[in-house]
Amino acid sequence: MEFETKGCAGMSQGGFRSRRLVFRRDGAEEAVRFSRSREWPRSELVDASDENAGAWEVGGSVTFHFALDVASGESCCYFQGLVQEEVDRAFLEMCDLFDTWTLAELIEGVRSARSSGDLVAAVFRLGLGAPPVFTARFYNTLCITADHKHPMVRAATMRTIAYMEWPELHEMLDVFVRTDPDERVRREASLVIEAFERVGIRRP
Repeated sequence: MEFETKGCAGMSQGGFRSRRLVFRRDGAEEAVRFSRSREWPRSELVDASDENAGAWEVGGSVTFHFALDVASGESCCYFQGLVQEEVDRAFLEMCDLFDTWTLAELIEGVRSARSSGDLVAAVFRLGLGAPPVFTARFYNTLCITADHKHPMVRAATMRTIAYMEWPELHEMLDVFVRTDPDERVRREASLVIEAFERVGIRRP
């Protein structure tokens, strides 16, 4: 098992959400094919005509979700439900059945990136696939891009924090709003703080 947080569900607006699994390639067809193989009915939580998202009823309160993140171009899937144990069980039973980046690969992608463009793509994947609760190895990797000399990378880091949804990252956002020399980075950090406050992600 990768790290101690592999199956840990975190709080979300819809109850509890598993870690997002980030597809190596466009995951829409894989998610639909997998749901049909399980004979899961479509959930009304997402409009069936939405090409960038989908949801299916797994059982109990648990739903399976697919989403394409338009900003990064990355696609992912996750489980969500009202009971944490049910979400954890569904995730652990099925997380190895998808062609997705592992936790170790998400971290290594940032550490081995050769260009600013590669680093931006890697940090977006890192944020989307991060555990839903604070994890030191992911935080330490995020700090690599937060300290980068290129403002494009730092701005991408701020947006990545929005994906991670960790209350512990409020402090980093506050620092960037106050001290980053680039206006775009400061603006991105400020927008994430506003988003956190809007959905109730408060400072610890």
